[in-house]
Amino acid sequence: MNEILVIDDERSILDALHMIFEDYGFRVRGAASGREAIALARRHDFALAITDYGLPDTCGTKLLTDIAEISPSAPVILISGRVTPELRAEAEACGAAGVLAKPFAPSAIISLVTKVLDLKP
Repeated sequence: MNEILVIDDERSILDALHMIFEDYGFRVRGAASGREAIALARRHDFALAITDYGLPDTCGTKLLTDIAEISPSAPVILISGRVTPELRAEAEACGAAGVLAKPFAPSAIISLVTKVLDLKP
């Protein structure tokens, strides 16, 4: 199982993460909303989910807990353009496997995913 669910309402982020992860051998499914992400999570077995905090129909921490209920073994990473200590604490309290501030370098997201999935770089 090497499939990643990426949730972000910015098409450029979805496209960039799709390219980055496919270069590392992952299959990527993208969603632009919480509703779309939940539907995908119900139909597919993901190794990992990466969600933006600010989505049009929900917030990332709510989506994080929803995905955890559907796929308890899939860690979730939260990304946001406004990572604060409060957001980081909220995300960790909701079970986030990691929090990353946007914009981020491809190497930063690959490093975090590798660590979370306990893969060799």
